[in-house]
Amino acid sequence: MSKKNSDDPAQWRSKAEMQLISTSATEGTSRSAEELLQELQVYQIELEMQNEALRQAQVELEKSRHLYVDFYDFSPVGYITLNPDAIINEINLTGAVLFGMERGKLRHRRFAPFVAPQDRDRWHRYFLSVLKQGHTEECELQFQRNDGSSFFGLLHCLLLKNDGEESVVRAVLTDITKLKRAEAEIFATNIELQATLDAIPDLLFEIGMDGRYYNYHAYRTDLLATSPDVFLGKTLFEVLPPEAAKTCMSALQEASEQGRSTGKVICLPLKQGEHWFELSVAFKSESDSQDKRFIVLSRDITARKQAEVDLHIASVAFESQESLMITDANGVILRVNKAFIETNGYTAEEAVGQTTRLIESGLHDDDFHRAMWETVQRTGIWKGEVWGRRKNGELYPKWLTISAVKGGDCAATHYVVAYIDITELRNAKIAAEQANRAKSDFLSSMSHELRTPLNAILGFAQLLELDPPAPTPTQMIRIQEILHGGWYLLDLINGVLDLASIESGKIALSPELMSLQEILVECKTMIEPQAKQRDIKINFPQLDISFFVYVDRTRIKQVLINLLSNAIKYNREHGTVEVTCTANALKRFRISIKDTGEGLSPEKLAQLFQPFNRLGQENKAVEGTGIGLVMAKKLIEQMGGKVGVESTIGVGSEFWFELPVDGVVE
Repeated sequence: MSKKNSDDPAQWRSKAEMQLISTSATEGTSRSAEELLQELQVYQIELEMQNEALRQAQVELEKSRHLYVDFYDFSPVGYITLNPDAIINEINLTGAVLFGMERGKLRHRRFAPFVAPQDRDRWHRYFLSVLKQGHTEECELQFQRNDGSSFFGLLHCLLLKNDGEESVVRAVLTDITKLKRAEAEIFATNIELQATLDAIPDLLFEIGMDGRYYNYHAYRTDLLATSPDVFLGKTLFEVLPPEAAKTCMSALQEASEQGRSTGKVICLPLKQGEHWFELSVAFKSESDSQDKRFIVLSRDITARKQAEVDLHIASVAFESQESLMITDANGVILRVNKAFIETNGYTAEEAVGQTTRLIESGLHDDDFHRAMWETVQRTGIWKGEVWGRRKNGELYPKWLTISAVKGGDCAATHYVVAYIDITELRNAKIAAEQANRAKSDFLSSMSHELRTPLNAILGFAQLLELDPPAPTPTQMIRIQEILHGGWYLLDLINGVLDLASIESGKIALSPELMSLQEILVECKTMIEPQAKQRDIKINFPQLDISFFVYVDRTRIKQVLINLLSNAIKYNREHGTVEVTCTANALKRFRISIKDTGEGLSPEKLAQLFQPFNRLGQENKAVEGTGIGLVMAKKLIEQMGGKVGVESTIGVGSEFWFELPVDGVVE
C-alpha cells in the first residue's frame, strides 16, 4: 500500500473494522471485546495526531501563501502568466501599474497590443522561440499604454509544461526606460558623447584592472581638494581611504566578470565635507584583453543619503507623543501614528482612506475652514486651537498645526497634520483664570475695606496738625510720620485696586486720536519738578505736531509718568534721562526712556515685572510699591502693545514700549 493510502483516515478506519470482524470470526472469544476496543482507541489517537499535523501544515501553508501574495504583488518587476496563444491569464500589481490598467481588465486580453507596433514582429518571433525552446535570452521591447504613453521593458520568459494540463509561459517584465534613455544619451555620436560626458554632474575616471588611474573627465573636479592630475598613475589604494579603495576594486572585479557593475557605494572626505558616491563601472570599448580599462562613474548621492537620514528621522518623529497624520492633496488620510489612535479611538485601518472630516467636531463653520485652508495654501502652514471629536463622539480641544508638502511646481502634494489634546491645559487655564478673578475680587474688596478706616486716620491726623492749640515740635514729628505712612499706604491700596481692576478686565479704556507731541509735553511738565530735586537732566524729543496716535490719554500718561519717575528715582546724582520716539514700517511707534543709573543684572531683569518685588530697593531710601511697572506692562498690553527693557551694570537701563499707530495726519 502506498503512503498516500496508508495515511488516509478512511483506510485506517476500514482496517480497524475489518480486523475486528476477522478476529471475532476466527478467534471466537480468545480476544475480549475490551482488547479490540483498546486497539481501536489506539488507531483513533493516531488519527487525531495526523489530523493535528495536517491542520498545522495547512496553517503554515496559508502563511506561506500570504507571503507569496505580498511578494508577488509588490515585487519591483511585473510578473505575467501567458497561455500558448499569448493571452494574459494572470498579472501582478506592478505589471498592471506598468500597463496603466486594472488587473481585472488585463486578464484574458492579448499581450501583443501592448507592444509598440515597431516591435511586434520581434515580439512574435521571441514568443514562438520560447514556446519551441522552453526558454531563451531576454528581449528588450517598447510597450505602449492605452493613454498613448510608452515605456521600454526587458522581458524574460520561461515555458512551464504541466502534465495533462495546458502549458503556460511565465514572463518577468522590468521597466528599463531610464536605462534606455541614458544609453541613448551616452551612445550618440562622438561629439555628442563628449558633450554629454562634459555635462555629467559627477566624477568620471578611467581606471585599469590593477586599480591605477589613467584618465579623467574634468567635470565636478571642484569637489576634490586637489587637481585630479595628481591621481594619474597612482592606484586606488594610494588615493582613497582603505575601505573605499577596497569597494572600488570589488566593482572592477565584478565588471570584469559580468561586463558591468552598479550599486556599490563609497564615502569620501572631500573639501566640501563628507560626500557619498554610487559607482557605475563598465568596460571601455576600445580596451583590449591584455590591458583592461574601465570607465568608473562616481555619481554624487550625498543629497539622497541625507534624504534617507531625514526620512529615518521623520519616521522616528512620527512615533512621537503628538498625534500625527499624513494626507494627500485632497485631505484623504494616508497614514496615522500611535498617538493619533490613542487620542481619537480609531484604528489605523478605520482612519486610512477617510478624509480629515472623520475627526472634525462640526463646531467650526465653512468660513472658518475656508480661511484655514487659504492660509495653508498661501503660507504653507496654519496653527490654532480647534475642537476635535473622538470616535465615541466626545468633543475635546486641541492645538492644531497643518503643514503643506509641496512638489516641484510649488503645488501641495501632501499635508502633515499634527495636534495635541489640550483638554488638561484648557481646564488648568480656566481654573487659573477663575482663581485669578477670585484673587482680584478679594483684593478689590479688601482694598475698599482698608481705604475707609485709613481715610479716617488721615483725616484725624490732619486735624491734629491744624487745630489749636498747635502741636509741640515732638508731636508734629509724630503727626508727620502718621501722615507720611498713611499717604504711602493709601497709594499702595489705590495701586492694588488698579492692578486688580486691570487683571479682572474691569478697567475701561477710552482710546482717542491725539498728538503724541502734546502727550510728551504734558508728561514733561509733570515730571520736571521731581527731576530738578535730584539735578537730573531730561531730554525730550521734538516731534511733528501732526504725528497722531490712537491711545487712552489717561493710561498712556500713567505709563509714561511711571517709567520717567523710575528713571529719575533710580538714576545717579546729576544723571540724565533720554526720551526717544521712533516709528517703523510696521505702523508701530516706540517710546524709549534711557537712564544713567546702576543698571540691572540678568537675575534681576528676570524678576522685573513681578508684583511687589522691588529688587532689593525696599532697603534703600527710595520709596515705591513694586506695582507701577507691572501696571504699566499690563496697560500697554491691553492697548495692543508690548514692553521691553535692556540694561547694563554700571551703564544704565533703557525701558521701552511699542503701540500700533492708527494713522498719520498730513
